[in-house]
Amino acid sequence: MMPVARDIAASGMVAVLPTASARPYDLLVITQEGALPPACAATVSRALVAGKRVRHVAGFTKEIHGVTDFAHFDLDHLPEGGLTRYRPVKRLADVLAALALAPVALALIAVSAAAILATMGGPVFFRQARVGRAGRVFQIVKLRTMRPATAGGGGVPTAIGDERVTPLGRWLRRFHIDELPQIWNVLTGEMSLVGPRPEQAGLVEAYARELPAFAYRQLVRPGITGWAQVRAPYAADLAETRVKLGYDLFYLKHVSPWLDAQICARTVWTLLSGIGAR
Repeated sequence: MMPVARDIAASGMVAVLPTASARPYDLLVITQEGALPPACAATVSRALVAGKRVRHVAGFTKEIHGVTDFAHFDLDHLPEGGLTRYRPVKRLADVLAALALAPVALALIAVSAAAILATMGGPVFFRQARVGRAGRVFQIVKLRTMRPATAGGGGVPTAIGDERVTPLGRWLRRFHIDELPQIWNVLTGEMSLVGPRPEQAGLVEAYARELPAFAYRQLVRPGITGWAQVRAPYAADLAETRVKLGYDLFYLKHVSPWLDAQICARTVWTLLSGIGAR
């Protein structure tokens, strides 16, 4: 343990010497990589026996900002039984919320469908294979926002100012109205209201080769919205996906009704502001 970075001290934490008593502190942050020196190891051992939390600075500085360092992430970090214990409750909440949202969603979908037919012609809906929980592939449903000849996109993520997106489609994307048909995916059990966004199979394979922890996103149902969606910009390449993966892993570690409620509240602001659309 060494003097800690200034941003940690600014959060109300204090750096202490390796041999100092851990009794006055609730959390010890370790800055050293690898095996600890004997004096430091003794202090950490006494802290753990006393029920204190001990974290490495690399992971802790990210987590206080809602991100998990995937370089230090493994399955042992998941809450024991947390993903399976919460799953039935989350599924029930998904169904009830989807049914409650259905009347408003259907009205917006109907108006948007009429506008799509009037300005772009058919088809109104866009379907694409995506990877869900446990690697199962399903057909995601969205309102069409691209020109018919390029609607599939050839597996290429949408970029800023993408010329494939029509003017109406850009407006639908800005307020995420194009995502509303995915309520059907929620009702069928293929998606959840909250979770990591589902990706195309080709992108999942490509990202998992570079970022092995990317596969952990398949431990839960993908969501219409998620922690990464409300905390980070849209991801169109590997570098941006790397950033969003940190938020997705944070969600897996801390998944709970409270976190889902917080994401839903942030999503309302995102919808009203039009932030994050491409």
